[in-house]
Amino acid sequence: MIKRAEWVALGIVSLLVLILTLNWAIRASVHSQKDVVVPNLNGQSLLQALDTLSKLNLGLKQDGAENNASVPSGTVLRQQPPAGMPVREGKIIRVTLSQGGESIFTPDLIGQSLRSAEIALRLNGVGLGEVESRPSLKYEKDIVISQDPKPKTIIEKNSLVHLTVSEGAPKDGSILMPDFVGKNIGTADAWSKEKNIKIETVTEESPQEDGIILRQSPSADDAVQNGLPVSFVISKKSVAAPLTPKATGQ
Repeated sequence: MIKRAEWVALGIVSLLVLILTLNWAIRASVHSQKDVVVPNLNGQSLLQALDTLSKLNLGLKQDGAENNASVPSGTVLRQQPPAGMPVREGKIIRVTLSQGGESIFTPDLIGQSLRSAEIALRLNGVGLGEVESRPSLKYEKDIVISQDPKPKTIIEKNSLVHLTVSEGAPKDGSILMPDFVGKNIGTADAWSKEKNIKIETVTEESPQEDGIILRQSPSADDAVQNGLPVSFVISKKSVAAPLTPKATGQ
């Protein structure tokens, strides 16, 4: 009986030690976590909010949804704790989502055919407004070049979205600026010689290889003004500064 009592007592002591050890480990873990500032999630979709929080090692929990005509369905309406509050990593941020009302995000129609754009507008409860056309080297005929309002803009249902579509390459002899961004300056140089157009270049340090076009003026598909040069900002590969050896004592 004595030995049995001793074993029971030993088991209780071991359990207490385990509990104390776990409690210490949990406290140590909590205290080792960094303080972070809660970001503003209002207006973000649930996936965007989750991505924003995960980068800060914070969690997310949906706390419900409410009707709100001024905020598109599926976007964050409120959050707790509020934006700007310092919290520990691992904190769960609770959000309330909007169930929407009469507001939606305009669909991204750029690069779609006019027919596909009309269908997308209809499915989103939006009407097709004015359709203009202009020449384009970047897009084939009847492909949407631009839209107004721009993609992902909050608008009311039954609003109108105005489109500009491509007529294809110009046929009146005018010269449009190709899209050279990301290409080697040699490509632009060959084009300029063919069109008898003067070019101006400026270099800028960049992680890219030498001679890659970073920016251009005019922009792609804009008309090149007769007699005026076009300009390019081209890359000059950044070179890391050599490490200076530390002086050693004599």
